[in-house]
Amino acid sequence: MSVASDRGDSPGTSGEIVLPFSRPVRTALVIVMAWIGVAAVLALQGYLTSLSSGSPQPWGASFRYSLAIASVWAVLTPFILEAVQNARWSGSLRRRFSILLLGYVAACVAHVALFSLAYWPLYGVGQHETLWGMGRHMLVRNIGLNALFYVGLVAAGWRRKPTPPAATPPTFLKVRRKGVIHFLPLDTVRWLRAAGNYAEAMTDKGPLLVDEPLADLEKRLPADRYARVHRAAIVRLDLIGEVRSRGHGDADLVLRSGDVVRMSRRYRKNLASVSAA
Repeated sequence: MSVASDRGDSPGTSGEIVLPFSRPVRTALVIVMAWIGVAAVLALQGYLTSLSSGSPQPWGASFRYSLAIASVWAVLTPFILEAVQNARWSGSLRRRFSILLLGYVAACVAHVALFSLAYWPLYGVGQHETLWGMGRHMLVRNIGLNALFYVGLVAAGWRRKPTPPAATPPTFLKVRRKGVIHFLPLDTVRWLRAAGNYAEAMTDKGPLLVDEPLADLEKRLPADRYARVHRAAIVRLDLIGEVRSRGHGDADLVLRSGDVVRMSRRYRKNLASVSAA
């Protein structure tokens, strides 16, 4: 493929701010800092309660114990948030509620199990006869607090922007020809152009009317194979043979079939991967 362009774009000049951490690292830091804050609040509550009862306890010991509890919740947080996201796409309200209720039971059991295994030498030995006894004590003692934490995580997960299940790219397009509906293999489509509220698929047999607007097709077609290049055109990327600049960012795309498709500068970024090839 040859590319003729009046000017190139130099990387690193768009003015974007590059953050020092990737998104997963930032998310992990937010989770850790949030649970450290929760541990501090719990320790402060315990300390103030001990003061009011006339038996003050060292704040540091209370904070370490609260931090141990919070550390296990920090480990469980990403899994709970992901489960909440999945529950949003699980059909009826009754089914969602059932999934979240089972999630609470699973979270409680997982928290007690992980806490007992991780902190048995610190908070189990000398206080409980067995690991099972420690876990049972933790489960009963913290069932209300665990419910509060779980509800908070569910609320946080529910407020996140949901990610819908990925749609399967189509392999056929429904087209009309002489009043008859046909299923056109996607591999036979060179490019598509707008036709009012519909679109036309350009094929070796000529244009065929597609029962969808171009905007809907743009969302459904595989982005690694098709790209919107104009408000009225979508092209198949592997068929682009030449890009002829028209100036000011506009260009003509010459397909291997000989078709010439106008590209608007508004959609130039959609051909970045082709230009780099």
